[in-house]
Amino acid sequence: AECMKTAAYVINKLPQARLGFVSPHEKLWNTKPSVSYFQVFGCVCYVFVPGQECSKFEKKAIRCIFVGYDSQQKGWRCCNPTTGRCYVSKNVVFDEASSWWSSQAVSLPDTKEIEEQVQKQKEVQREDKEIVDDVEVLPGQTEARSPEKEKSPWKTGIYTRFTEDERPSQMEELEEEVPQPQRRRSTRTRKPNPKYANAALIEDNEIKEPNNYEEAFQHKEWRYAMEEETKALKQNET
Repeated sequence: AECMKTAAYVINKLPQARLGFVSPHEKLWNTKPSVSYFQVFGCVCYVFVPGQECSKFEKKAIRCIFVGYDSQQKGWRCCNPTTGRCYVSKNVVFDEASSWWSSQAVSLPDTKEIEEQVQKQKEVQREDKEIVDDVEVLPGQTEARSPEKEKSPWKTGIYTRFTEDERPSQMEELEEEVPQPQRRRSTRTRKPNPKYANAALIEDNEIKEPNNYEEAFQHKEWRYAMEEETKALKQNET
């Protein structure tokens, strides 16, 4: 609809041979129309968004497609394919060299070709599976080990874990033959930390606190403490 409307709008502004190279607009209104505001239909454009319609963190312009001209007011009609909303604005920046759609033509394969490709992939997978099933390893046959397989698990990233039932008998024999190394114990005599020597002496020489005056008077330390306290009270006259 927008395309047909724009095409009719442009035709009415262009000169016509059957009208003597005069445009229908000039024939009707007797004035030559201006085409300076014409833009490439379908090009990418950026519509300015007024400040009252967006916050300061939102984009100030919206990427749209130019779809034509408005007949009711001056401005370009721009449509946002993402939201489906159309805008009529005079504050528009056009990028006529860019298109919303890709310019490269991509041909999609037919349904029959897709089915053939899927069938080929299934046949290849089936053949690979049959080859793997046909390969058998004899009991006495050992596979040649490549240098990559002899690498440790943390270098190759491949490591096979066995359960107790699935563990090979050779591994069990190796475990029995290899003696377990005995833990070495130090023969050095351990000495106590000298930091805590004074603490031990204090605990041994700790004086028990007396329960009454008679017990306190029997020890000279308590008698000396009482005399000092009495002397201090007399000096302070308390």
